[in-house]
Amino acid sequence: AAGGAGGQGGGLTFQGAGAGSGNTIGNAVTAAITGSTVVADGGDVTVTASDGSTITAGAGAVAFAGAGGQGGGGAVGVGASLTFNEIGNSVDATIDASDVTASGAVAVDAGSTADIVAVALTGAAAGAGGQGGGIAITGTAAIAINTIGNDISAVISGGSNVDANGGDLTVSASDASTINAAVGTAAVSISGGQGGGGSAGLGASITVNDVDNDVTAAIDGSDATASGAVLVDADSTAEVFSLAVSGALAGAGGQGGGVSIAGTAAVAVNSIDNDVAARIAGGSVTADGGSIRVLASDDSTINAAAGAVAITAAGGQAGG
Repeated sequence: AAGGAGGQGGGLTFQGAGAGSGNTIGNAVTAAITGSTVVADGGDVTVTASDGSTITAGAGAVAFAGAGGQGGGGAVGVGASLTFNEIGNSVDATIDASDVTASGAVAVDAGSTADIVAVALTGAAAGAGGQGGGIAITGTAAIAINTIGNDISAVISGGSNVDANGGDLTVSASDASTINAAVGTAAVSISGGQGGGGSAGLGASITVNDVDNDVTAAIDGSDATASGAVLVDADSTAEVFSLAVSGALAGAGGQGGGVSIAGTAAVAVNSIDNDVAARIAGGSVTADGGSIRVLASDDSTINAAAGAVAITAAGGQAGG
């Protein structure tokens, strides 16, 4: 948005710009053998559920305001951008209340690679002046809020009987969620004139990111046998990267002096709070040709940076 005003009596203008983006994914992904008898005489049995949800979002706003005239001028420019993104899926791979026999291996696998990329940018500039002086004010805000909360499970349950007569038995659940967020603002205010000038530039950049997944791999109350090894594995490698930057510049002057104010804030709040579990509970599990391993791991990482700069300058014959 852009605007200007002027005239012998001076001018006054206000310009505002805003942009928003909201996105939500909520799916149920299921692969299951339930209440059945399954025999694979010539190969493997594989039950796989996978999620690759992706959100790419951007929001941007720019406002320019200018005013002047013999009587002076007043200009106000305001801009705001917001993006809100959420992924909340259930991803389930299950053998439940079933008899499954394979001449090869048996695998039950659930995995998610949910991904959010979000950018919010805002800029505002105001200039005012004239013989009577000038007042220029700008305000900017950029906000990005991102959430991933998936339920990922790979389970053999319900009194099932599973035999991998020619290989390994694997039950695995994995999470590789990622959030990449960047927000930035810039506010510039310049004023002056024979009567002096007053300027204010304010900006705020805020990003909030949260990953809260449940990742479960289990053999519950069931009998399982493998001619090779047995692996029950749950793992998460969730990652959050966030960047928040904000800048403000205010300058004022004139024969009557000048007053300038600049203030900025940059905030990045990030959290990862996963529940990762692997278990064998009840029933009987046998590995005739290898080991039995139950593994749970979380290698989640957060990388964040935030920075803010504010610059003011004022002066004139009467001081600043």
